[in-house]
Amino acid sequence: MKWIFGSFIFVLIASMDNIQTEDSLASAHLDGPVERFELKFSLAEISGLVAATPTSVFAHNDEHAIIHEVSLIDGKILRSFALGKPTIAADFEGITRRGQFLYLVTSKGIIYETLIGEDRSRVRYNIYDTGLKSTCEIEGITTDTEDGF
Repeated sequence: MKWIFGSFIFVLIASMDNIQTEDSLASAHLDGPVERFELKFSLAEISGLVAATPTSVFAHNDEHAIIHEVSLIDGKILRSFALGKPTIAADFEGITRRGQFLYLVTSKGIIYETLIGEDRSRVRYNIYDTGLKSTCEIEGITTDTEDGF
């Protein structure tokens, strides 16, 4: 399994002929009315998001390994599950998905791997130490593609 770690990756391709104003950029990306909703208090400090289904995302907070599946239609929590009993506490900075597995990463480079859990369940997990604790503070995570790209 290959992992790419990094705090920031920026790609900028600019052409003076292709610059858009804020107004034209915003209108170019709106396909219809924008839905807004207030998230539940348990989602007050989301640190990471990853697609769950076409209409939901998995989200986690900053301090505990609790994962919520959140509807993009109305903001309701569809399910929540926690890693471990008691729940793992750490400075979580990102989440990614590969198939039925979810991966959480801490700022110290510890990766927690788990299967997607049922609502209100406590799930088992594997731990991987990237060894990056003394090198940098991790701020995100992503998976490699299946074909190794």
